[in-house]
Amino acid sequence: MIALIWLSRPAAEGLAIGKALHTGTAVMSILAGTGAALLCGIRPAILMVLAAYIVIRAIREYWYKRRGGVDALSLSLTLRIAELATLLIGVFIT
Repeated sequence: MIALIWLSRPAAEGLAIGKALHTGTAVMSILAGTGAALLCGIRPAILMVLAAYIVIRAIREYWYKRRGGVDALSLSLTLRIAELATLLIGVFIT
């Protein structure tokens, strides 16, 4: 979710967190998430990171076409889908 906020332009109503998010903070958050995925092993971690990347790209492209940028609803949807993908990978791969 941090990656989506950091990489995307906000929708018309904008996101306040996007203005306060700095590159160092975003990179550290992404690295922490990747490190947490590595606790499950290298193969599941690669699949989890890949699934998160696909979810972020898909939600971002859809919301750019629909609303011109990301908003709170798109972030919530990204979080739920990425969590579900991670859970399924964790259950069925590890």
